[in-house]
Amino acid sequence: MFSGSGLLVSLPGGEADSIGLRGSVAEPHEVLAAPVSPELRAAIQLVWDEVLRLGTKLKCIARPELFTEGVSQRWLRSQAAEFSEHLCLSDGHAVKPLEGFSTHVFFYNLGFQDNFRALNKLNGRAAELLTQVRSQVNTHFVFGCGAQRTQPAPLLLNAAAPPDHPPAALLRFFFNRHSPEDTANRIQQAGPIDPASLGGFATLRYLPLSETALADADFARAVAEEVLRACFDPATLLVLRLPYVRAPYGSGPNGSGPNGSGTPAALIPRIAALLPALRDSGLMVPRASFANIVFADHDIDEDHPLLGQVPLHMLVHESFDFWRHTIGFYTSAAAIGVLAATRTNTGAAALSGFLPFDIAGIYGPRAIRRWSGQDAA
Repeated sequence: MFSGSGLLVSLPGGEADSIGLRGSVAEPHEVLAAPVSPELRAAIQLVWDEVLRLGTKLKCIARPELFTEGVSQRWLRSQAAEFSEHLCLSDGHAVKPLEGFSTHVFFYNLGFQDNFRALNKLNGRAAELLTQVRSQVNTHFVFGCGAQRTQPAPLLLNAAAPPDHPPAALLRFFFNRHSPEDTANRIQQAGPIDPASLGGFATLRYLPLSETALADADFARAVAEEVLRACFDPATLLVLRLPYVRAPYGSGPNGSGPNGSGTPAALIPRIAALLPALRDSGLMVPRASFANIVFADHDIDEDHPLLGQVPLHMLVHESFDFWRHTIGFYTSAAAIGVLAATRTNTGAAALSGFLPFDIAGIYGPRAIRRWSGQDAA
């Protein structure tokens, strides 16, 4: 991929309609200036940085299915005569090859449960589309089944800069299993926590949460176990990054409006995404606050004051967008565990290939308990 003189990047249909481009072909800076989701913005920027590094060209196209034959295909060729490669940015709902171009795919937004489920359905119902893909960016998926199984070559790209969002605010942990409104109100009333006040811990454990991760019963139980263990281990600081919820396009950096923490209204949908997972884990999480358990409203990055003081241990789901962080962030970790549903799926393999050191590939609750230092029995 990126071997030719130019790369056409097709936009997902779900967002193409909201961008309001003047035509079907646009420059990347035009798309980045439009009201796109923070996840799509990060994916385009990642690919554009790589194209600039290689000294090639990039153009974005909306609705690639329009350019399948006749006049429309000839028109696209006239607009992209020097281009030979096509990258489909997919949210999991569709993969659209472009006739006459080598097609690659980037599943950039699998943290939302409907996207993750849509990709599984796509693989089950239209695997022949996925077998036409030459390479996949930042995933290690195996598509199809039986003799038709195929794994497009993985291409791993890492971010050149930390995620573009406001600095992560740390919030007091509280859990009312019956009321996200009460939980959000109490957290907001307590106000943000000064990172300087969180000193004296022996270990920092960080779990970035998402809709997809919390829908995984094994991962949800692991989160509940981490919370309960931290309740009785005051030497450990546990940070839970609240799951992002869908934000209206253009609402602010990384959805800083709906995915912020300044008001209960902003917190309630994010808390509501977390509560069922903890409530249904089978474990009783106390209805209380603990000085060593905090929420973060955005990703912790390498510049955050919490990092560098004590060893960092991370547990992430296979759907985690690891590519949004720089390698420098991960090299600050003492241990990283990835919960993957199967050994052929993307998480552990992709993240392991991305990092310059080995990580723990985790494939079920027993392995999670071993990674956490508990008995596997």
